Amino acid sequence: MLHRVYLAAMLAAFTGPVACAPPRPVAPLKPAYPAVLRSAGVTGTAIATVRVDRTGHASVASQDTATDAVTRTLLAAFAHAVGETQWLPARWFGLTRTDSIAYHVDFVLLRDTLPLGEYEIVNAGNDKRPLECPHPGATRHLVVCAIAERVHYRVLH
Repeated sequence: MLHRVYLAAMLAAFTGPVACAPPRPVAPLKPAYPAVLRSAGVTGTAIATVRVDRTGHASVASQDTATDAVTRTLLAAFAHAVGETQWLPARWFGLTRTDSIAYHVDFVLLRDTLPLGEYEIVNAGNDKRPLECPHPGATRHLVVCAIAERVHYRVLH
């Protein structure tokens, strides 16, 4: 039996288009920016490990040791997006296998570019929020940007 598995793995490695690949989402992950944090003007970062089984079912296997409510809320938004997204399982020499990957997710509020009121013009210099959604800095880094009612996503897989 083991000989057949080994033979199948070797055959798939030489004939398949991709011999080894980590798990990945079929469509880009799009976690919702939690409304309660968005309305309060809160930004943050969530770091989580996504476990994808052989059938492509994904779940958040381990999460940041979140002690504060903000981080737990951001992790819950990311975990919901992971569960709603279809995944391709990891491949090892052409065979599917269960594997985990780490994701770094930044939730960023952007500065609104609409004309400001008279009072807001005076305090506009204190607004440290970026005007544009920052680019992801590393592999499997997802940036969720929100401005008013719109949400933008940038990801580097």
